Amino acid sequence: MIEGKVDIAGHDGSIRVRSLESFQAKQKIPYFLGVSGKTSGAKALSLNLIVVPPHASAEAHTHSEFESAIYVISGRAVHHWGSALEYTLEAGPGDFLVVAPGVAHYPENPYDEPCIAVVARNDPDEQEHVIPFTR
Repeated sequence: MIEGKVDIAGHDGSIRVRSLESFQAKQKIPYFLGVSGKTSGAKALSLNLIVVPPHASAEAHTHSEFESAIYVISGRAVHHWGSALEYTLEAGPGDFLVVAPGVAHYPENPYDEPCIAVVARNDPDEQEHVIPFTR
């Protein structure tokens, strides 16, 4: 089952995915579905858009054995990570972040504007390997 509404076009090795609305991700933030195994037949990656609303944060989580790469399009967020979520750094427009497999993390947006970012993983399943992390 595909979460959210998408418009999918293309064939023979080239697919366009247009996300028409967001859905609530396991991380408890708005999520716009993009490239995944379900939407495009991708075998080894997913590429999606997240929004961290103003004065909100995602739930802490890991992605089991998969790497994540994040590119911030607009807004700012504080990235928390570590075995006790003890590390922080701010990310803003144009910043790239990498999260290693199994590392607990979450974004927090203490600011007045939404933070919008593209998230890529070497996993074609967009939500199946999101594992909640208990603090």
